[in-house]
Amino acid sequence: MKKGIVWLLLSCLMALSLVLASCAPAAPTTPTTPTTSTVPTAPITTPAAPTTTETAITTGAETVKLRLTKKDGTAVEKTVEKPKYGGTINFPLNAAGRLQDFDNVYTNTPSLYAHMQTHDDLVKGNWAMGRAGTGEIAWTGAPGEKMYESWRGAIAESWEIPDEQTIIYHIRRGIRWQINPHLPEASALLGGRELTADDVVFSIRRMYNMEPNYPSGPTYAWGARMAPYEHPVSVKALDKWTVEVKIQPGYMDSLLEATADFSFIQGPIELIKKYGDVRDWRRTIGTGPFMLADFVSGSVATFVRNPNYWDKDPLHPQNQIPYVDTVKMFMIPDRSTRMSALRTGKLDVLGGDRWGLEKDDAKILIKTEPRLLYDKRIHSQPNWITLRIDKPELPWYDKRVRQALQLAFDNQAVLRDYYGGEGVLLAHYSNLVEGWMDMYTPVDKLPESSRELFEYHPDKAKKLLAEAGYPNGFTIEVLAIASEVDYLLIFKEYWAKIGVNLVVDVRESTVKTSISNGKTHKHAVISSSSAFIPFAFQVFNITDTPNTAMVDDPVINDIRKRIKGSYVRNEPEARRIMREELVPYVIDQSFQIYFPAPEDYALWWPWLKAYHGEFSIAYTNYWSWTQYVWVDQALKKSIGF
Repeated sequence: MKKGIVWLLLSCLMALSLVLASCAPAAPTTPTTPTTSTVPTAPITTPAAPTTTETAITTGAETVKLRLTKKDGTAVEKTVEKPKYGGTINFPLNAAGRLQDFDNVYTNTPSLYAHMQTHDDLVKGNWAMGRAGTGEIAWTGAPGEKMYESWRGAIAESWEIPDEQTIIYHIRRGIRWQINPHLPEASALLGGRELTADDVVFSIRRMYNMEPNYPSGPTYAWGARMAPYEHPVSVKALDKWTVEVKIQPGYMDSLLEATADFSFIQGPIELIKKYGDVRDWRRTIGTGPFMLADFVSGSVATFVRNPNYWDKDPLHPQNQIPYVDTVKMFMIPDRSTRMSALRTGKLDVLGGDRWGLEKDDAKILIKTEPRLLYDKRIHSQPNWITLRIDKPELPWYDKRVRQALQLAFDNQAVLRDYYGGEGVLLAHYSNLVEGWMDMYTPVDKLPESSRELFEYHPDKAKKLLAEAGYPNGFTIEVLAIASEVDYLLIFKEYWAKIGVNLVVDVRESTVKTSISNGKTHKHAVISSSSAFIPFAFQVFNITDTPNTAMVDDPVINDIRKRIKGSYVRNEPEARRIMREELVPYVIDQSFQIYFPAPEDYALWWPWLKAYHGEFSIAYTNYWSWTQYVWVDQALKKSIGF
């Protein structure tokens, strides 16, 4: 990465790191002058729409012609290679990913990735709408793309909303629980029995602490993040194949997406009642495309094909999925080891903003191994600094101070010098992906006052600070982990020019998470935006963990209420509200101080067929693409692996 701003700060970083390691506040320093210009050097323009990566057909391969139809009725014809069965997919968790336990009531977020191999939701994302099919959706990092338009039935064959407080799920017949070789007594008990509405009810009730004698409160997903009034009022089986979910008025959208697309149906009932939980990997029994066959803590999880999986390939409906025999999920925290593993064919794919691949690393890999395929897109969770605004005694309680901090930071120069011009100024509320371009608001389409915030105006920043009563500035402490110090040193240098002293509070990742989730940080925290799930309003809902700014704004609450009441029945209107009302307002309020959104890479070997850089197929089904892609084993062998 061309860190044009940071290279003069390296000596400062080394000295600062020694101070920060003890977590004590850094001593005030005399800042060096940033190497960036004091005026914008390029116009703020609308970014180009993302491009779709196409994978070449192998010479001499057997092909089939697909005839597809987009949602708008447009016909699509394409020739693709005929899928083949067998082989193994090897991929890594992100740099910090570590599987810990396997019960979706207790588990940490990385462990959800295992569930995406072994378990099913009530609905799935429609693979045929992605790049392998019609190309309407990217599935590259924005799990909420086109939301309900992109769903197809999974455990729920269909669903209906008879009124504003009721969801009815019609459960698919013929889905059977896996036969787990590690639990012969359970397998004997279950015998691969058919899943029913009772299993679905039990799983959802358990997730929301509605099932007696189970956890005191859910620790992941919507159960943890949603306020009690957003939880289901009741969940019951109307018959063996029908589930009714009752909700509070006004929360249809939240409960539909939470129960349908973000609550893996875990069980079976007999298993959980026998053991109390399924945290041990040996107790993992799902209905998904793969079964967990082996697990080495801190190293690798091995999944094998579920021979009795119920689903077919949407693009090749005669084919049962999955295609591959094995999926291996590696935990590789060291970046050089991850790079070497891809280069030597030990990994099939690497990259994406949750896989820990730096842009410079991606470029090195592309240059040194030109046979690799790649996709380039805008990062779906760019960094920003969130300023807690719930304490009147803090300077940034005043909007003028928040705006001053943004005006004193040269986003355009940082984009040019830090990222080499590869990125965009704004991608914090909606990603630049195929399915969301109608909702994206570029900087040059914002009101003039908001556009100005992405320019560099230190004199105006000083004036605003003086008007707010801080002519001599103040000190602000920002919570961060070590890998985020580079970002904050850039802010430190800019803000020093207007009298603001930035002190970095460096903590271990788990400690930082505990502090920020508990909302006990002193002033501010560097975090990632939630652009990839905008309708969830996580950064603006006072009950949500990501709302580290502690925003409880009546204007946003009203917008949130209107969107929450519209996007199931009228998603285009919800998108309009996001684009025209929410984004301009929150940018003007400056609850967060923005950092440009960089480009992001995914790299893979050409033997991984039908893959185009996908990440999450539907809302939060990370790595669920493994059930649709296939491995050309002959091509892999011919390449030399």
